[in-house]
Amino acid sequence: MRKLVAIFTLVVLATLPVGVVAAAVAPPPIDLVEAYGFSNVLETDDRLILVRYDLPLDDWQIDSSMVSPPTLPVAFMVDATCETPTEPITLVDPCYTSIYNGMVLHTFYDGARGGPGVTQIGIRSIPRIWQGLSGIYIRAGHGLPDPGGPSSSFETCIEGSSTIFTGPNFTSTPVECLNPLWITIPSVAEKENMVAILTSLMTNVQDEMNQTVNTYVDQNIITQTGAVIPREAMSAIGTAAPNAFYVGIDQPWTDFDLTLTPTALETGIATANQSGRIYEAFGGVAAEYLGTTPTVLGGIFFLTFAIVVVMTVGLVTRSVMYGSMLGVLVLICGMFAGLFPVAGLFVLIGLLLLLGSTYIFRRFPT
Repeated sequence: MRKLVAIFTLVVLATLPVGVVAAAVAPPPIDLVEAYGFSNVLETDDRLILVRYDLPLDDWQIDSSMVSPPTLPVAFMVDATCETPTEPITLVDPCYTSIYNGMVLHTFYDGARGGPGVTQIGIRSIPRIWQGLSGIYIRAGHGLPDPGGPSSSFETCIEGSSTIFTGPNFTSTPVECLNPLWITIPSVAEKENMVAILTSLMTNVQDEMNQTVNTYVDQNIITQTGAVIPREAMSAIGTAAPNAFYVGIDQPWTDFDLTLTPTALETGIATANQSGRIYEAFGGVAAEYLGTTPTVLGGIFFLTFAIVVVMTVGLVTRSVMYGSMLGVLVLICGMFAGLFPVAGLFVLIGLLLLLGSTYIFRRFPT
């Protein structure tokens, strides 16, 4: 009898640690904080499901081989040796971005997850632990109902892998779901609402990471540092909403508009000239006999007349200077009549100044 009791005691003691190690544990927590839906993002009637989530550092940056006793059956990160985040946080650090592919998923359903007849429309692996953004893009032609319609009870989730977070290792699968708030985008070219949401999301990420002001969002524009997270959510986010990022806005010190726009005074003078008798006369002749515009005919006429004046006055006075001055006066008359372009007049004046300066410098003693 004593031998039987001793053997039973040894068996119980030998199997007790195994039972403790093999006991199912609770999965790490997941928090889905914000969820938005957009249409007309890159093309008409496409969809973008954009979410902000939180996978807490202390729970997900755990290496199961370093836990004593090793209660966690799996490791969640390829590189899980990060210490407490330092300032400034490097968003591209693999300590945050090396979560195993497929460990945690971002999903999108055309109804409540797990409901009868509900279909999973989109799925992707989330890009990082801690604070992050994730996006599911669906091209046009999807056949989904109008997001603003009564049947658009979509649901988006952040959920752990159904093949990893199962018994007997884990007690349940971590899941958080939200109905996305649909933001109106009138057309592909009008993205003010999307820009506002993006900057709001990154401002919230900045606050949750306890970063200083203007680290990820500066003057309602996402900085180069902060742009890492939105690009992880959707690689083409800079094309979809360029005005949300510093690299996409116009820089007044580098972006110059070379298109000449007439001033109000120039427009008024041109309108007055076009109602004058001279302009109307040249317009009638140009349209009736030459099939051109009054400015072309007037420009040729006044330029030819100026050349004749220069040559005639030069021959009579034997002075090129006098002829040039009178020729310029002729061109000025054509300019005020609206028939000779201002740019052409200044080009000719520049050429005359160049020739005149050459003549003067040649007179200087060597």
